Amino acid sequence: MYGARSVGVCFGLQDLTRNLSSGLTLLLKSRLKVGDLIESASICDYIREISFRSTVIRTFQGPEIVLPNAMITNTPVHKLSDASSDGRVDVVVSVM
Repeated sequence: MYGARSVGVCFGLQDLTRNLSSGLTLLLKSRLKVGDLIESASICDYIREISFRSTVIRTFQGPEIVLPNAMITNTPVHKLSDASSDGRVDVVVSVM
């Protein structure tokens, strides 16, 4: 009985530790900041708040999404709000 409870607590602490370490990485490296426009998986929205355990993203439709920091650090994130004005647009041209 105590063994099963200990396993459950360890799995819960594993997620908590992963989110805390990811939050520290986001806050200390400061690659992503509040107000940045990011695109990840199926979301393309602005970062509203970054804390130790989660990040709040404001969508274009209005509501906010609370994402665990481990989700942000474990998936590719495209930062679209860089100061650079360089860019590329692919244009498909067809000739008859």
